[in-house]
Amino acid sequence: MGRASGEGAAARARGEFRVGDFLVRPRLNQVVKPTGRTARVQPKIMEVLVALAGRAGEVVTREELFATVWKETHVSEHALARAISALRKLFGDDRARPRFIETIPKTGYRLVAPVTDSSDDARDEVSGDARDAARESARVDGRAAEVSRPREGGVSWRVGAAALLCAAAVVVLVLVVLFVTRDAGHAHLHLHH
Repeated sequence: MGRASGEGAAARARGEFRVGDFLVRPRLNQVVKPTGRTARVQPKIMEVLVALAGRAGEVVTREELFATVWKETHVSEHALARAISALRKLFGDDRARPRFIETIPKTGYRLVAPVTDSSDDARDEVSGDARDAARESARVDGRAAEVSRPREGGVSWRVGAAALLCAAAVVVLVLVVLFVTRDAGHAHLHLHH
């Protein structure tokens, strides 16, 4: 990726974006996990993440990270290592088998997880809202939500039971109306005789 395209990615990374299934909100120093839980991130750690996301897939040297995140402040290598460690913990990543942040020995780091603009989510807004509602419903019921897998048998048994109860109520109501009108007709005939 050339410098111009890297700058475009860095500009995109300043707004909300996704790293894998994690929603990153740099201005709020927040990362929303796939479970829906929001994690607060220290500002410098967020700046490291934004710098890596701005050049996703590329190696970002330690020197570039120090120049971007800590600018004219002198900090030790430990500050950067601590920030990378905090990000790995946040993403549930493993240094030995990285799915998010890869260490390039004696050079720097590379964000290997896919980075997408959060505006890509607008296409899926309706299905995302449905997923969120289903997750919330499952939390209220005290169960783990498994939204991506449809239930076996299609419609859940609760929806079927509710439909059956509604149909039974309609049948009872129709029968009551029929008997009342029939009895009223008989009563009317008996009064006139």
